[in-house]
Amino acid sequence: MGPRRSGRRLVIAVAVSPSEAKGVIRIEEFAAAHAAVQNMLLMTHALGLAGIWRSGEPMYHPRMKEAFALTEKEEMVALLYIGFPAQAAPEGKRRPVEEKTVWFTD
Repeated sequence: MGPRRSGRRLVIAVAVSPSEAKGVIRIEEFAAAHAAVQNMLLMTHALGLAGIWRSGEPMYHPRMKEAFALTEKEEMVALLYIGFPAQAAPEGKRRPVEEKTVWFTD
C-alpha cells in the first residue's frame, strides 16, 4: 500500500431520474442505480482506496433536491464517500467456497 494521503476525499452523490416511458418499472430503475453504486464501491476497494455508501436524513432534505436541481420525481439514492484508507485492511479470513456449498441433485 502506498503512502497515506490525508485530507483528500471525494463524495459522489447519486440520484435516480425515473423514466416515464411505457413498460419501465420505477422500482427497477432504483435497483439499477443501487447496483451501480455497489459496483462503484467494489471498484473503489479494488483500486486500494477506502469507500463507504451513506444515506440518512441529510440526503432526503429538500435542500439536496434543490442543490442538485432534482425534480419532484427524482430521488437521491446514495452518497459515496471515497478516500485513502487510514490503515491497511486486515487480512481476510474467508474459507473456501466448497466448505459452504451444498449441491442438490435429483
